[in-house]
Amino acid sequence: MKNIQNIKRLLLFAAILAICGGWTKDAFAQAHCFCLLSCVDLTNQKSSSMVVKDYGALATYTGLTQQSDANQTACNTLCTTKAAPDTGSQAVANAACAIHCPNGSIVRAWSKVGTKEYKSAQLIGTLHNTPQVTATTCKCPTSWTCNGCSPQVAGGVTTDGKCKKVACQANTIPPYPPDGTPIGSWGFSWGNAFIAWGTTANGGAPVCKTTVISPAVCKF
Repeated sequence: MKNIQNIKRLLLFAAILAICGGWTKDAFAQAHCFCLLSCVDLTNQKSSSMVVKDYGALATYTGLTQQSDANQTACNTLCTTKAAPDTGSQAVANAACAIHCPNGSIVRAWSKVGTKEYKSAQLIGTLHNTPQVTATTCKCPTSWTCNGCSPQVAGGVTTDGKCKKVACQANTIPPYPPDGTPIGSWGFSWGNAFIAWGTTANGGAPVCKTTVISPAVCKF
C-alpha cells in the first residue's frame, strides 16, 4: 500500500514538473519588434524589399501573446518614433537613390512583430530621383567638312559625328563608280571625287563637347 502511495506521489511530481516546464517554455517564447524604411508598399507583406534603412529590433515581447495586436500597436509606435528624425533626410534620400528607388516613390517606415505582416508607420517623404541630362556637340576641324549637316561647311557641327574632305582629284576615267562605293576602310566615292573620312590619325576627327542640360536630382 505504501509503495502505491509513493508511486502516486512520483507521478504527481512528474506531472507538476511537466506543467512547470511548459510554463517555462511559454514564458521564454519571444517575438521581436522590427522597424525599417522602404520605398515600396509592404502592406500585408511578411518579407521586405527595397530596404532603404534598417533600424533592427527595437523591442522584444515574451509570453503567450507576444505577437498580439497590442504588441503590434506598441511596436508601430516605437517604429514611428525611431524613424521620425529621418523625415525628409538627405542621407535617406541618397540611400534610396543608391538602391534605384524610382522617381515619385514614397519612402515610409514599416513595423513588424515576429512573423506578422508589416504595418505602415512614419512617412519619410516622396522621392525625387531623376538622372542627369546632357547634350553632346561635335564640331569638325576647320579644314574638314561636317557630314550629315546642312549646309555642309568646313568646320561645321556634324550631326552624325563624322567629318570628310576630298582625298584626291576628281575621277576622269569612266565609267564612274556610284556614290557610296567603299574604298578600303577609310572612305567612299562621292560623284567623280574621292572623299576620305576624318580620323584621329589624319587629323579629321571631330572635337566633341558635352554640356550638362540639367543635373541629377535626388531629394525629398
